[in-house]
Amino acid sequence: MKTIATLVVMSVLATHAAATERHDTLQMSCNAIGSALELEQSSILRHPSSRVENLMLSDLYVRDRESCGPDQTAVPARVLAEGGPCSVYRCATVTKTFKRL
Repeated sequence: MKTIATLVVMSVLATHAAATERHDTLQMSCNAIGSALELEQSSILRHPSSRVENLMLSDLYVRDRESCGPDQTAVPARVLAEGGPCSVYRCATVTKTFKRL
């Protein structure tokens, strides 16, 4: 019974990951990237690293703060699009810091 439950959870997670759209930003304009995020709410964007030559990066980018989890917030990011840099958002985990009195 435990095995069946584990398989069900794994298949749901795999289906969600497979449903997320993936885009190569060098083949899209900044407007097209913004439209894709608006339509899909979140997408995996593949883009070149600004620091390491010939390194492609990919990350999950979102439309707005509501697209992030409850312990996350949308932070500004930039990806290289077909015509130059493009401003987008990605989710980051919120960490609380406390000051000592």
